[in-house]
Amino acid sequence: MAEYAARELTEKDFLQETEEFVQPMQPTRFGNFTEDDLDSIELLKDEKATTKQTTWGVKLLRDWLIEKNENPAFEYLSPEGLAVILRRFYAEARSKTGERYSKSSLTGIRASVNRHLNSPPYHRNVNIIRDREFKAANNIFVALCKQLKADGLDSTKHKTPISTYDLRKLASSGVLSSSDPLALSRKVWFDLTFHFGRRGREGFRKLTKSSYRVRESYDGTKFVEFTYSEKTKNHPDDDFETQAKMFATGGENCPVAAFAKYLSKLNPGENALFQRPRVNVKPDDKVWYCNSPLGENKLGSMMRDISKAANLSTIYTNHCVRATACTVLDSAGVETRHIMYFTAHKNEASVRSYTNKLTSDQSHGMSGILSKSLGYQTEHNGVVILLSLQWAVTLHRLKLKTPSCPWHLDKLLQTLASPPFQIPTTRVLHRYFTVALLVVP
Repeated sequence: MAEYAARELTEKDFLQETEEFVQPMQPTRFGNFTEDDLDSIELLKDEKATTKQTTWGVKLLRDWLIEKNENPAFEYLSPEGLAVILRRFYAEARSKTGERYSKSSLTGIRASVNRHLNSPPYHRNVNIIRDREFKAANNIFVALCKQLKADGLDSTKHKTPISTYDLRKLASSGVLSSSDPLALSRKVWFDLTFHFGRRGREGFRKLTKSSYRVRESYDGTKFVEFTYSEKTKNHPDDDFETQAKMFATGGENCPVAAFAKYLSKLNPGENALFQRPRVNVKPDDKVWYCNSPLGENKLGSMMRDISKAANLSTIYTNHCVRATACTVLDSAGVETRHIMYFTAHKNEASVRSYTNKLTSDQSHGMSGILSKSLGYQTEHNGVVILLSLQWAVTLHRLKLKTPSCPWHLDKLLQTLASPPFQIPTTRVLHRYFTVALLVVP
């Protein structure tokens, strides 16, 4: 017992002495992150669509390696070994149906593999597109792209702008209006996409009620502006503040009035800007929308649904609205460098991919003029559109752009009824002339 008591006393003494040296843990100023934590954060730099594209490209390469009885862990190959593999892969890559990939698909596959190698957890610090070790592989890549173009498989296509006819049909169809929840939601989406040059599917689901605000200019005109810098595909690493604004126009189709009404009808329990429309609501109901947001797929097919509802001549995509805005601004004489601030493009060449093309109306008009010079009988609409636009520009420069002046239309009709055109003066001329005046600033 004495020995036990002595041992117990010794342990107590030890604990007491130890407590004098052990201080309680103080809260730390800085965070603690493992390598896995840091890798997870780094992966957030890529958009969801980019991550999906990368996964697809890497899987394709890995499937090819397995089929060829090669080591699928290509991430650990030396640059020289990887170059040999890629040289064969570019030439032999095929779709599930055995078809060759287009130039744009091949370019995307190569970029996907490059991103994968330089992302966590590998961080290879190699560039399969530019490094000299991959010159032979990239020579094959360039040769294949030229061959695809020669064979008609260069399928890179830019989105088609909405035609003037479809724009006017859309405006008069009632599909975009403030009369009911669905039409109002569609109108606000289209107005924001059109006036701010938004990309087809980018960022709509992340928009909140406070993403845009209504303000007044120095002369009292109300306008809508974006409230914060947004990360976009063209500006993933820097904050880009769009300088575009949507000004009030007055009338029943005023985009600012529609936006203000839309905000007032949103569900207070949901912060998303785009919410699911309620059914069977009354005009004087305070809330027109459900306590749940519109999904990404629904937002991504918005212009397709609008095209079907308005019975347009073509089923347009969301990105067609952005292409239309660029084309309209360019046709009106807005400088490319100013359009860049509107669309958030980083260089003028990207803007010209939209504007260095003839619209369907311009093509139709030019074809009509050429055919008429040969004495062919032609449909008149194309010529009328082109001449109406020319007259609208002239009248605008003379400061006579007022539809109330009757001689505007009379002068146009006299010109079209005279040689060499001799086009009958029908109501269609009035319609196209009005369209021309509306699209010229």
